[in-house]
Amino acid sequence: MTKIVIVGGGSAMWTRAVVSDIVSFPALHDSELVLLDIDEQRLHYAEKLARKVIHQTGIGLKLSTTLDRKKSLVNADFVIIGISVGGNDEWVQDIEIPWKEFNIFQTVGDTIGPGGIFRSLRHIPAVMDIARDIAAICPNAFVIQLTNPMTPICRAIEKTMKLNMIGYCHGVWDTENMIAEELGFSVEDVKLYAYGINHFLFIKSLLVRGEEGLALLKKHADFKDNHPALYEMWNTFGQFVINKDRHPVEFVPFYLNPRTQYGKDYKLNQDMTYWHINMSRNLIHDIEQTLQSTEPLDTSKSTEYIVDIMNAIKTNQDFVVHVNIRNNGAIANLPMDCNVEVPALINRRGVHPFVMGELSHGVSSLVRRIVEEQELIVEAALTGSRELAVQALALDPLVHDIRVANRLFDAMYKAQKQYLPQFA
Repeated sequence: MTKIVIVGGGSAMWTRAVVSDIVSFPALHDSELVLLDIDEQRLHYAEKLARKVIHQTGIGLKLSTTLDRKKSLVNADFVIIGISVGGNDEWVQDIEIPWKEFNIFQTVGDTIGPGGIFRSLRHIPAVMDIARDIAAICPNAFVIQLTNPMTPICRAIEKTMKLNMIGYCHGVWDTENMIAEELGFSVEDVKLYAYGINHFLFIKSLLVRGEEGLALLKKHADFKDNHPALYEMWNTFGQFVINKDRHPVEFVPFYLNPRTQYGKDYKLNQDMTYWHINMSRNLIHDIEQTLQSTEPLDTSKSTEYIVDIMNAIKTNQDFVVHVNIRNNGAIANLPMDCNVEVPALINRRGVHPFVMGELSHGVSSLVRRIVEEQELIVEAALTGSRELAVQALALDPLVHDIRVANRLFDAMYKAQKQYLPQFA
């Protein structure tokens, strides 16, 4: 029997996707699934939703829940990490304190920028505790890390211990879907291969119905109008950046500043971010309605690849997916030890990243700058160094001011110190 543990199993979004997707893979039907969380209420509702899926589909999945992390990890084959330290309230602070007090505008605030930095500082210590337990209790387990900010968290683990781990993000599929919608095709008609760091990847090749797709996209007038920031970066730096507009614009100093009316010139806003926050806040109410409904649940395969990855390892069926992993030369002109996102072949023998070559010089300059900033973030999170955290803030493309960096750290720390014990 395969044992799967979801750390943060009270996240009904990930739990429902995993349970529903197991339906599509018979080799995993008789698995044991353990939902682990510190939030008993969310865990309760996630369990009820999962049991409804299991009952409706008739798969032999054995389900249990627990608040005890060490107990849950015993004999685990797969561990999925998807947690949120501080939840939605801290995410709102990540966005609103920089904006209301320092005129620093962020479209998402969960990866880079002041919000991403403080999310890293909150999450890295918590994930490191989880990783240490995995290393001690189930060191051979395959770990799929979902928590943002993806790159700093994965780098912190890789820097301090050896785990059989990848980071997984659905940004590549989202971009394929975006391109398909722009061109009027099905998402199955679009296939891209990209390389870079999480939420800041650049297309190496794009196929649309088996033909070269970048030229087709560049000629498509609606794309230029609908995604002016992406188009301008592509036209200037020569490589197409993926993940829609709202993520990559936070990695560069060009778009979210007073000269662009804080992104309005490029149709940039925070609408999608607040939609996600409000959806999460209403999650329990929505689950209650779902459980009360007499309508059958939609248990069709999701667009996530978490279970596809586990199935590839379990059955030794080759599967290609973009993953976050130590570079080791996959991108030739980035540091060997940094964490990158590249396509990889996964099977029982492990994870085999594609060798992607070099990013163009201009693009590598942008990415290297973020890699160095994230290294400071990781060290600050691991050591509790205010000095390194302020340096990271000062270097960030959205801050770029030493005086502001110092005041910003103090304001954010004051609001979130309960989640930042390493700086006490």
